[in-house]
Amino acid sequence: MLAGWSSLYVYMADLLCLDACRPVQGHQCKELSVIATPLCQQEWERSLARHPDSAFARYICSGLKDGFRVGYSRNYPLKSTNHNMESATQHPEVVEEYLHKECALNRMLGPFPCTDHLPRLHISRFGVIPKGHNTGKFRLITDLSSPAGQSVNDGIDSELCSLVYTKVDEVAAQAACSGRGALREKVDIEAAYRLIPVHPQDRVLQAVQWGENTFVDPMLSSRSCCVGRTGTDICPVGAITWSAV
Repeated sequence: MLAGWSSLYVYMADLLCLDACRPVQGHQCKELSVIATPLCQQEWERSLARHPDSAFARYICSGLKDGFRVGYSRNYPLKSTNHNMESATQHPEVVEEYLHKECALNRMLGPFPCTDHLPRLHISRFGVIPKGHNTGKFRLITDLSSPAGQSVNDGIDSELCSLVYTKVDEVAAQAACSGRGALREKVDIEAAYRLIPVHPQDRVLQAVQWGENTFVDPMLSSRSCCVGRTGTDICPVGAITWSAV
């Protein structure tokens, strides 16, 4: 827990509350403990050394080193699913390709034919949906809100995860204050959430099953309740803007 840090960042208190939450299971195992992300901790520490909010910068670097907490704090058992969405069974080739690709990139752990040696895992259902306007391309979506009342997202305080995005008028006002000739950059990062490592103890909440095999997602899920706070506010949006200056 990173308590006691003074920060200028308006949502820092929420981030620390999420960081303080612990899942029901506290056991870690070697297979789920490796922190693998292309976001180099040492480079981020160097780039953020002069960041005006040192507490915010340290939070980011600590998360890249140890993994970010998803904020799950429910103290009674979850209910795992025993089936996936119909869309997954309708497109098995899409699922196979996705799992193979994510495992090769260290963004999915497994396959585990047997999970007896692993901590008790929570299995969520998943499906596939068309990806934007790209004909024939799909996105795999893990449903962390099912079953209702006994899901991972039910155990995350939504009040800690809400945020207000910057309005267009505010951006325009900042540009006007910057004066003639000022430049503003917009960065689009591919698979941004899939670069953010989840703390090993929280990974037990992000398992899926395909056939006889189990896979564990070690990265931040776009369907996690905390993604609005942890994903959008932490890595890589706010800090990359600073480190790129």
